[in-house]
Formats: sequence, C-alpha cells, structure tokens
Amino acid sequence: MRDGIYKKKLDDLLAVCHKNLRTVNDELIRHAFDFSLTAHKQDLRASGEPYFNHPYEVALIVAKEIPLDDISVAAALLHDVAEDTDYEVICVSNRIILYCCAVTTAIYDKTSIAKTNFRSPF
Repeated sequence: MRDGIYKKKLDDLLAVCHKNLRTVNDELIRHAFDFSLTAHKQDLRASGEPYFNHPYEVALIVAKEIPLDDISVAAALLHDVAEDTDYEVICVSNRIILYCCAVTTAIYDKTSIAKTNFRSPF
C-alpha cells in the first residue's frame, strides 16, 4: 500500500526522526506507518483529504517539536486507529506485542535463548 506519495511521506518522517531523535528503530516506525495507513485507508477528513494525513502530521510534530523517542512517534501514528477504525485496542496492542516479540527473537537469534522452545502466547 506504500507507494508514491506515501513512500515519500515515510522517507520524510524517518529523516526527521533520524535528525531529531537519539536512536530510531526504522522498522518500528515503518510498521506503525503501514498499520495506520492500512487502518485509515477508507477514511476521509471533512475536507476530503485522506484521514491518514492527521496521524502522520501528529507524528511529524512529535518527532520535530517534542522529540522524545521512536516509540512516541509510533504512538502518534497509531493514536486514532482504535478510536476511528474497525480495529480495537486489543488488535493494535497484539500487533505491537507480536512485533516486539519478533524483534526480540531476531536480536537474540544467535544466543542460547533462541535455542529454547519459545512459544508465542498468541
């Protein structure tokens, strides 16, 4: 779903994050961006523009003006998903937890932890 204008938006957001934040997990931002874009794909603002522009602009503000961390930027991208789409909070939470589990597994892939019998609770 990320092509043309949305690819540029993601690239611009990542550039702002790298400029203003101490550390940036690009995959976290990409995941939140894609999930928000997909969740809001049918939604329009009163002006007729895509609703996704709102969480995107909030994420830019968070990255530029109150640069806390990449998690805050991801939260800004996701802040209206549960409220304004068919996704529920538990769905958003589960996707984030699954993403964190995948990242954790990847980080520890070459250690003995990865050799244990890890079973996802989902």
